Amino acid sequence: MGITALTNWEYYNGTYKEAMGNVTIPQADFPRYTIQASKLIRKYTFGNIDESKAIVDDVQCCCCELAEQMYQCAVRDADSQNNVTSEKDGSWAVSYESREKTEESDLKVQKGIIYNWLINTGLMYSGV
Repeated sequence: MGITALTNWEYYNGTYKEAMGNVTIPQADFPRYTIQASKLIRKYTFGNIDESKAIVDDVQCCCCELAEQMYQCAVRDADSQNNVTSEKDGSWAVSYESREKTEESDLKVQKGIIYNWLINTGLMYSGV
């Protein structure tokens, strides 16, 4: 079995787009970001997603939103000014956020997306 995502382009560009509005991930980049998002979702759901059955909407929407966030981070990181936190004009000064802080902030947002979609599904239960 190969590496798979918890959603597909048709769901993202159809159901998710209708519900959430604008989608920004180009179709060519979509598999990479949804596979990354799926891996993180699987981590937080402890293998509780039965992938032999149809994936429920909450999981697919979570995967789409998470992939969107990951894509936006990649676009931001490609920008040379990605970690500027403040600028001053007179005698020009710039403050930067460390790469570690940026990544930590991104991970908090990603965890929040997962919790938002999946906390009430029972998929995040790690007990016996």
